[in-house]
Amino acid sequence: MARRQLLKAINRSVILNAIKAYGPISRADIARLTDLSPAAVTSQTAELIEDGLVYEKQEGDSRGGAAAHPARAQRDGRLRGGRQAGGGAGHPGADRPQR
Repeated sequence: MARRQLLKAINRSVILNAIKAYGPISRADIARLTDLSPAAVTSQTAELIEDGLVYEKQEGDSRGGAAAHPARAQRDGRLRGGRQAGGGAGHPGADRPQR
């Protein structure tokens, strides 16, 4: 159980860092950049939105399927509630170019 919580916290940090580095960015692009599953990205992004750390633009370009809703970090860029674990320059996907 503790390992699962740690992995979720790391994924959350990786996703937030990708949004900060490349945002606005779609969930599909986050999944491609970070090598996380689309389901993990969707779940963690929903929590980040609920926690007020990121928000979604209403419209975005779609490559088929559902319309893209690019995620963006909140303007102050701070994490609230001490829920960040890990991350930083050494996280997976930190140095990947935007596609």
